Amino acid sequence: MRGSTARQVPRNRYPDRESRHPGRGSALAAGLLGLVAAVAAGYLPVTRFIDIPFGFSLGDLSPWTLVDLGAYLGAALAFLVGSLATFFRAVTGAILLVLGALLAIGAILLEPFLGAGITYAEYFRAVFRLDGFAALDHAVLMVAAPLVLLLAMLPSTFGHLRFRAPALPLD
Repeated sequence: MRGSTARQVPRNRYPDRESRHPGRGSALAAGLLGLVAAVAAGYLPVTRFIDIPFGFSLGDLSPWTLVDLGAYLGAALAFLVGSLATFFRAVTGAILLVLGALLAIGAILLEPFLGAGITYAEYFRAVFRLDGFAALDHAVLMVAAPLVLLLAMLPSTFGHLRFRAPALPLD
């Protein structure tokens, strides 16, 4: 049957692994949660700057308080730029989302030390009572930052961001 005109089945019936488009769900979820986390992380230092009384300056704050406020601002910026870059399918976006999540988690864990000797249990209990918008904002960031970290580090996220469609032949 070698010479027959029967339709020949190609040897490689399944597309190569590289030519399949990976799912975009984790990258999209990381980007959207990153935007939420950017707003939450940015709200905290902005309200603290606004609440500084007249005649009081940033130089009067303790160095650890400045580190905490800087970590929140850095996390907000990293979340915002990382989310936008992720939407434009840049691998840098996922890296910035991971950096923002680590900064936010670090700032959250540093904050109880800045208080009047409160423990972590008291701090988290106060936050998750959700008394007021600041507590709600802290709670949103405490939930969003680890989720963004997890979603941004998934192999499917990096697979989607690295994927480039194969070029079509010009025949």
